[in-house]
Amino acid sequence: MITPVALRSTSLVHSQVERLRRNLQTQLALADPDPGQIHDIRLCCKKLRSCIRLLRHKGDASHWQQADSALRLVSRQFAPARDAEVLQHTMHMLHNSTRSNPCRAACLQVLQALQHSRPAAKVKGKTRPTSKDVPQLLADTKLTEKAMGKGMLLTQRRCLRLACKAFEGHTTTESLHRLRRWVKYLGYQFGLAALPTPANVKTRQQLAVLGRTLGHIHDLVLLQQQLGALNLVDRSAAALVAVQANRLSQRLIAQADLATRALFEI
Repeated sequence: MITPVALRSTSLVHSQVERLRRNLQTQLALADPDPGQIHDIRLCCKKLRSCIRLLRHKGDASHWQQADSALRLVSRQFAPARDAEVLQHTMHMLHNSTRSNPCRAACLQVLQALQHSRPAAKVKGKTRPTSKDVPQLLADTKLTEKAMGKGMLLTQRRCLRLACKAFEGHTTTESLHRLRRWVKYLGYQFGLAALPTPANVKTRQQLAVLGRTLGHIHDLVLLQQQLGALNLVDRSAAALVAVQANRLSQRLIAQADLATRALFEI
């Protein structure tokens, strides 16, 4: 899949990045963001970080690094509240994936425990990016289509290396997580910089499907890590949920393997 991509004009990319920055500032100004707004904050951060990975081969690397670190810090502050929301969605998915009545009952018990242990969504003293923001860095680097094209090729190559590492050898949670992050970055880059040609639209859709599948795997792993800390009346419920989560994870890993090989032609 490592091929040049038909790109949007640089002015359109600038305007999209500026809109992301304004959206992020608006969301961060909220005193008590709800789960949907927290998701929007983290999504804006990820899209801006994907832009950094598109262009950090240009200009002062330290400035790009500062902007990336600031966005990562903002996103991480909302991670516990977002994880709590995701865990509940994951339990619903797990409940719907089985017809076993004991397993479904266990899923409902775990879901209730998750709802009672959910952390507050409010984050006090939210950190805002204080270094040069991404739109300013784009202006400083004199953004060109050639630079964007090179950045997308570099991201594609990174994804290909991570895909080979994840599925050509021993698949690990960490290797899948790293692939997931970069697949999402590449998908955001296609949305930001690529023209909506049939080939680009198809690739973006494939990246979205693969990203969601890898995301479900990540969420199931997170769930299994949290089971031991839950206050459950019947501890056997955690064991049943863990078994079902592992079964579903294995099915999703097989699906991700096939999707990865088709997308990256490995």
